[in-house]
Amino acid sequence: MATPPPPTRAAERLVLKFAATLRNNVRLEPQHHSRNNSGGGGLPELPWLSVRMDDSEQTPPPPSDARWRRVREKLEAVGVLSMAASCRALSLRRNPRFWTHLLAIACGLRNAELLARSAAGCPEDDDDSAAPAFLLDFSFMEVTPDVLHLCRTFLTAKRRVKKALRIRYTAAMNELEALARPQQRAGPLRLRVGFVFHRCELTRHAAAPPESDSVQQLEAIIAAVAVRAASTRRLQLSAATDPTVWSSFFYEITSIEFSALELVGSDFARLEQLVADPSGGLCVLVLNKVVASAKADAHEHAAAFGGLLRACFGVGGELGALGDAFAHVAVQDAVVRPARQQRSLERFVFDWNALDLSSLSSLFSAVRASAQRAVAELSLVGTFRRFDGDPALPWAWLAFGVLHRATHARVQSLDLSSNALSHDDVSAMRRVLATDSVCDELLGATARRSSEKTRVMVRLKQHASLWKTPDKRGSALLKLSDGLTWFEMFDQDRSCVCVLIPGYGVLWTDRRFVSERKDRHEREQEQQQNPRRLQKLMLNAMVGKESERVRHGFRDLLPLVGGSLLHLEIRSNPLSSPILSAIVTACPHLQYLDISNCELGTIGPILNGYERGECRIATLLVAENEIGEQETRRLCSLLRYQSSLPPSHRLPPNAAAGNLRFLDLDQNPIGRQGLLGIGKVLAVNKVLEVLVLSRSEDPDGQLRSRYAVHDDEFLGVRQFGLRQKLAVLSAAHAMPALNAIDVPVLQVIFAFSGAHVHRRLVWK
Repeated sequence: MATPPPPTRAAERLVLKFAATLRNNVRLEPQHHSRNNSGGGGLPELPWLSVRMDDSEQTPPPPSDARWRRVREKLEAVGVLSMAASCRALSLRRNPRFWTHLLAIACGLRNAELLARSAAGCPEDDDDSAAPAFLLDFSFMEVTPDVLHLCRTFLTAKRRVKKALRIRYTAAMNELEALARPQQRAGPLRLRVGFVFHRCELTRHAAAPPESDSVQQLEAIIAAVAVRAASTRRLQLSAATDPTVWSSFFYEITSIEFSALELVGSDFARLEQLVADPSGGLCVLVLNKVVASAKADAHEHAAAFGGLLRACFGVGGELGALGDAFAHVAVQDAVVRPARQQRSLERFVFDWNALDLSSLSSLFSAVRASAQRAVAELSLVGTFRRFDGDPALPWAWLAFGVLHRATHARVQSLDLSSNALSHDDVSAMRRVLATDSVCDELLGATARRSSEKTRVMVRLKQHASLWKTPDKRGSALLKLSDGLTWFEMFDQDRSCVCVLIPGYGVLWTDRRFVSERKDRHEREQEQQQNPRRLQKLMLNAMVGKESERVRHGFRDLLPLVGGSLLHLEIRSNPLSSPILSAIVTACPHLQYLDISNCELGTIGPILNGYERGECRIATLLVAENEIGEQETRRLCSLLRYQSSLPPSHRLPPNAAAGNLRFLDLDQNPIGRQGLLGIGKVLAVNKVLEVLVLSRSEDPDGQLRSRYAVHDDEFLGVRQFGLRQKLAVLSAAHAMPALNAIDVPVLQVIFAFSGAHVHRRLVWK
C-alpha cells in the first residue's frame, strides 16, 4: 500500500487546486511607499497580488448569477491563499519556492519570483510585512449589492454562511487550519486588501434602502472588517477562540480606487465617513476621473467634496450644520466633526479631474491646513490641464497650499506630470510666494480688487451663512457652529466679504456677519515653524505649445522647489544643458534624478557637479537620450578615480561620483569604447549596484559574456542608515520584548547589522 504524502505536501496540492481558479487573472502591481518609506531607505513593500474579478469576455455578458458564482470562486481562492500564508510551513517567507511555483504554474504569472524576492528583504521578526497583499479588481463590472455582500462575508473570515460558502471551501480551510495550529504564530496574520473600481456600474438609488447603495455598502464592509480585526486581536490577547471565524488571520483594507466613473455628492459623503473612521486602516485613496465639469458647481457636490478633503488632510472641525439643499446627503457629523485622533490617509491620488475655481480652492486650502500626520503623497497628474479658467491659477494655488511660508502642508511627494507648464505659470507662483496679499493671484478675474496689502484675519459670528458666490444665489452652502475661529479674508466689496474656509475653499458671507478683524504679520515666525517638506517631485511629460517655453518653465521653477528635493523625475521633456545646470545648483540634496527621453546630448553639468563635489546623485537614469562615447568615458573616469583612491583621500561619499549606485544608460549611443570603459569601472568599483545597458551597443555579445562575471557580484555589506533603523524600530514597536532592550544593546545590534549587496547587470 502506498504511503500517504506528508501533511505539507498534501496542503500544497490543495492550495494549488484552488489557485488554479485565478489562472491568467493575477498580476503583480507595485505598492506605493508607506509613511515609513518616504524618502527612501525604509522597509520594502511587497507588490500587490491583483486579482481581476471579471474575466468574462462573452457577448452578451453572462447573467448576474454566473458572474456572482465566478466572483465567489476567486474569493475562495484568495481565502485559501490567505490561510496558507498563515501556516509557517507554507508562508511566503519560509517557503518562497512554493509561492513562486504557485503563481507561475497555477496562476500563469510570468514575474512570479518578484514576490518572493521582495519578501526576503522584510524584517525577520515582522511576519505581517512579508505577508501577501490582495488587490480585488472589479474593473468593467456591474458591482451589485450581492457581490459586495459576498466580499463582506469573505473579508470578515466567517466559517459558516449559507449559500456564500461551499462545502469544499470550508473543508479545505479546516484542513489548512489544522496544519497551522501546531505551528501557532505569536498572533494572527494581518493581510492587506485593496479595492479597484474602474469603469464600473455602481448601484445607486436615492429612494432605495441604504443596503442598495454600492458606496455605502463599501463603507459597511470596511467597518465590519475593522471590527473583525479588533476582535481578533482581543481574542488573541485573551487566548480565547471564536468558532464562527477563522482565527489564524484577519484582513485590513488599506487601499480604495475609483476611476473613470462619475461620483455624486452622496458618494463623496460616504467616502468622507470611510476616511475619517478612526478604527479603519485606509492608507491610500485614488480618485481618477471622478469629477465632471458639468456638476462641479452643484451645492451638494461642493459641500460633500469639501468634507472629504477635510477628512483626507485631517483638517480640524470649526463648521456647523449644512444647508437645507443637501441635508439629505449625510448626517450632520459627516461634514462637520470635532477634531479627534484618527488614522490619517497617507496617499491621495486625484488625477485627470475637471476642476473649477471653487474645487481648486477647496483642495489646496485643505492641503494648507493639514494636520500633523496628514497626506504625505499627493498626485495631480493631468488635473491642471482640465482646469476651467486661467491656466496659471492652479499653479498659484499650488504655491499657496504647498510651498507658501505659512502653509502647514505635510506633502513629501508631489506628482504633477502631464500638466501644462509655462513661464507665466511660474511667475504666478513667484508672486504668491513673495507677497502677503494673494487675492489677485488666487481669485483671478473674479477678484473685486481688495485694497488690503497684508494678510487680514476675520472672525465671523455664530450661525453665519456662507455662499459660493457674492450674489448669494440659492441656499447657503455652510453655516458656522461657533464664532471663535479666525479665517483669512481674501476679498471684499460693499456688502460681502470673501473668506478662505479650509477644505471648502473661498466662500462669501454678508459683511454684517463679521464680528472682528485683525492684520497678521508673522512672516519670519511662520517660516521657522513650517520648514519645506517636499522631497519628491515628478514632472514627467509636461505639455507646452513650444519646447522653449517648457524649458523656461523648468528653469524658473527649480529654484522655487529644489531646496529640499531628494527625488526628481522630469523624463519625456525637451531639456537642455542649462536646465541640468539649474538642477545641480538648485537641488543640492538631490539623490535620485530621472531624465530619460529628454533629447539630451550631454550630461556635462552633472559630471561637473561630481568633479566639484557639489552633486549627491546616487541614482541616475539617462536612458533614451543621445549620450555619446565621450561623455560615457568621462563618467567612467570619475567612477574609476574615486574607487582607486584610498578612503582617506576620497571626496565625501554623498558628494561625489563614487556614491553612484544606480546607472541607466539604455538606448544611448555610448559605442564600444564606452562599453570598454564601463568594464574597467566594474573591475574596481564596489559601489555601483545596478547598471542598465543596451544590447544594441554590443551586437555580437562578446562584451556581455565578458562582463557576466560582474552580474550578481558580491559588493560587501551595507550598514543600515538612520531611516532604516527608524523603520525597523517602528515596525517592531509593538513587540513587548523590544521595550526590555537597553539603548546601548540596540546600538551594538545596529553596528553589526547590514544587508549583503550584490551587483545587477541588466542588458535590454
